[in-house]
Amino acid sequence: MAEPTISPPTLDLEAVERLRRRLGPADEQQIRLLLAVSPGQRLRTMMDLQEIAIKTWQHRLRKAHPELDDLSLTLLIFERLHHAKTRLQPLSQHNRNA
Repeated sequence: MAEPTISPPTLDLEAVERLRRRLGPADEQQIRLLLAVSPGQRLRTMMDLQEIAIKTWQHRLRKAHPELDDLSLTLLIFERLHHAKTRLQPLSQHNRNA
């Protein structure tokens, strides 16, 4: 039985060029820094940043809504996160869901 051939992924050169035009020197430096650390360290950093963002939202919403109990505040945070997530979906996903 012959082994299946695996072809390399195709590269969309137009997409690569569009990305290259959008990136500046700071972006390229950030990419180099990210590639220099292990995937585990990138994941830890992402989770740390996520925690900071959520705590910042919690603090700001607590100041804006001191009347809310902890559960109501948590629900409001999840509502805001869900709203932000749906606003940030790529257009291709919005079109797929239509």
